[in-house]
Amino acid sequence: MKKLIKNIVLSLSVLIFTLPSTACNQGDEFVTVNANQTNVSSYLQSVSNGEIILDDAHYGELTLGVNKTACESEGDGNRTPYCGAWNIDSLTISGTKNAILDGFSIDIDSKNYSGVQYEPTYNINTLKIKGITMYGPIALGYHNLNKDKLNRQNIENLIIEDVTFDFSELASETNQPATGWKIESAIWFIPKKDNVKNLVIKNCTFTNMNDVRAVILLNAIREGYTNETNVTIEGCSFDSAGFNPIQVAGSAGHLGNYVIKGNTFTGSNNACVRMHGVRGNIEFSNNVFNAPNDNNYSIYVSSSEMAQITLSSDNVFNGTTISLNGEILNPIN
Repeated sequence: MKKLIKNIVLSLSVLIFTLPSTACNQGDEFVTVNANQTNVSSYLQSVSNGEIILDDAHYGELTLGVNKTACESEGDGNRTPYCGAWNIDSLTISGTKNAILDGFSIDIDSKNYSGVQYEPTYNINTLKIKGITMYGPIALGYHNLNKDKLNRQNIENLIIEDVTFDFSELASETNQPATGWKIESAIWFIPKKDNVKNLVIKNCTFTNMNDVRAVILLNAIREGYTNETNVTIEGCSFDSAGFNPIQVAGSAGHLGNYVIKGNTFTGSNNACVRMHGVRGNIEFSNNVFNAPNDNNYSIYVSSSEMAQITLSSDNVFNGTTISLNGEILNPIN
């Protein structure tokens, strides 16, 4: 009998250690989970330190959001400010090019739990989106319905790497696509009050943008000059990439650093890079600017007298013109 009990305990131990792990908010413990269309929403509401690996599938729109359990356990029923705050240490959402999303955002809508209204806040050290295909935009720092900037998404490091943006299936101009998003840009990034510190867009491909304004629309801070957001766009391919592949604009501007290097621009319908009202250090290096279809601007900077702009000699300008605050340069190769 003792031998039988021992064998049963041993068998259960082997079974327990071979069971697949499940996603949960496990504090400092790093977890890796494989997600599919059935469970991905649950993982996006529970994993705070780890990697969510998407199976090959067409997911529709995905939203990162605070789960109900966390709010109820932290709240005291008196509008506790900590209820609805989600601290994420390092979260990666990854997959292959056959993992397709129609849109990605962070859930910022107010929540009503037990008759108490809460506004969720996200404090994220690192958020990385990697390797997948986007049929719609990544929209952060902006409420698409209320047309308002947000200060409840605090991200220290936002990394978008090896992502293919292909909007060939979506409507052009200002029409609403099937997903419900108004197509403004592939990456819709509108910071407020330093809520995104560092943005890195690396080795991404942008194609079939249907001439829907900028492929990347980086609207600058509009609430004063105390903000600093650093932006790096590196190793990306902009092919038939819309109106202004990179557009940075805002009445107040940034005080951070912009690094635009190692990118290739082909088929823009306006300027390859357009900046307006920008402050900070701007570096262009090792880019290839091919002549746009309808005009000849590779870089167009206006109302940005406080910006420090560096154009290194390794940039290639194929039939393009540069305009820096009214000064026209003609680096035609």
